[in-house]
This record gives sequence, C-alpha cells and structure tokens, in this order.
Amino acid sequence: GKAMRLQQRDEHAPRQDPTSSRVWPASLFLAEQLEALLGLHSLRGKRILELGSGTGLLGMAVAAQGGSVTMTDMPCAITSIDENIELNSQLFAACNRPRTLPFFWGSDVGNLSPPYDMILCSDLLYWGGWD
Repeated sequence: GKAMRLQQRDEHAPRQDPTSSRVWPASLFLAEQLEALLGLHSLRGKRILELGSGTGLLGMAVAAQGGSVTMTDMPCAITSIDENIELNSQLFAACNRPRTLPFFWGSDVGNLSPPYDMILCSDLLYWGGWD
C-alpha cells in the first residue's frame, strides 16, 4: 500500500455532515482487501464509481492503483474530498486523478456518466438532511 494523508472535519461543527467528516473503519478495511484480493494492477483502466466517498480514502486508494474513479457524496462533502485529493496528488502522477461529483440518493444516475466496471460502497449511509 501507499501512505496517504487525510483531513478530517469536526463532525459537530455547524452545518458539517457527520457521516463524511471522518474516516470510517470499513473504508480502510475495504481498501486493504481490494489490494490484497485483486492485486495492485488489476484495477488499472477500470471505470469505478464510489457512492458516499466520505473523506475519499477508498476512492483515492483505488485511483492510486490505476482505476479511473468517480467519487460521489453530498454537495457539502465534495470540497473536503477535493482537498484530500489535492493533499495526495503525488499518488496520481502516473494515473488518473479521481473526479468528484455531488450525488443525492434518488438523483438522475445519467449525470454520473455510466457505465462502470465496478461500484464501491463502504459504510454507506443515507443522510436525510439538516434538522
């Protein structure tokens, strides 16, 4: 594996989405398992969609292995994901930099530019909005 830096947010800050502000254990586990089970280069050139990217750990790990990754989350999380991609830009020098798109459950999937070879979901939660 490769070392990665991630910014996490205070999940209790005003207007902060509590589900995408920190790394959840399942995303780390799934990234490790994909590398162990599929190998480092088996994702090269594959089109991969990640739903609910959170901090971006899983999608960036797959992109660093050569996958062409589209990472999605609610609009309030996209800026944080983009910042984490920038923090780790050296991982994508020889491959595709992941792209990010805001996506709500039930939205038109045509905006996601299908088809995809693989869809990843890790600790996927539906956040109904602000109280």
